[in-house]
Amino acid sequence: MRYLNYLLYLLILCFLTACADSNVTQNITQTGTKLSVDNKVYISMSMDGKYGNKFYEGSGSMTTDALRSAFLTHTDNVEASSVFETRQKAILSALNHDADFLVYPVILHWEDRATEWSSIPDKVEVKVSLIEPHSQQVVEAIIVSGRSGLATFGGDHPQDLLPEPISDFVNTLY
Repeated sequence: MRYLNYLLYLLILCFLTACADSNVTQNITQTGTKLSVDNKVYISMSMDGKYGNKFYEGSGSMTTDALRSAFLTHTDNVEASSVFETRQKAILSALNHDADFLVYPVILHWEDRATEWSSIPDKVEVKVSLIEPHSQQVVEAIIVSGRSGLATFGGDHPQDLLPEPISDFVNTLY
C-alpha cells in the first residue's frame, strides 16, 4: 500500500510539472538604462510570426499589445504602431512621434499546436530591442522564449506565454 501511495504522489507531481509553462529571458544587451515615466515610448509592430510554411496572422499585433500593456503599467506616454514597420521606418515613426525610445520587437518563432492532442507544446521566441531613435543605438535587448506545458486542456496559445517575461523585462527598465 505504501508503494501505491508513493506511485500516486509521483504521478500527481509529473502531471503538475507537465501543466507548467516555462519562460526564458536571455539578455543580449544590458546597459542598465532606466526610463522615466516622462519618457515617451513608441512601440513598433513586428511582422507576423510563422512556423515552417504556416503564418500566424495577428501575432505581430498580439506581441505589440503585450508590450503596450507592460509599458502602460509604468507610464501613459506610450504610442504603438498598428502596422508592420521595418526597423528604419520604425525609427522614423518614433522620431515623428517625438519618442525618447523605440521598442522594436521581432518574432523569431511562433508555433501554435494542439498540445492537448499532440503533446507538442506551443512555442514562442521574440527579440525585443529598446532603441534610442536619435542615435539609432540599441540600449537594451532581450530574447524572450516561452514553451507551454503539455497538459494545457486547449487553453494555451503562444501569445499567452508573452505577458509575464515581457512585464519582467519592462519592470527592469523603470
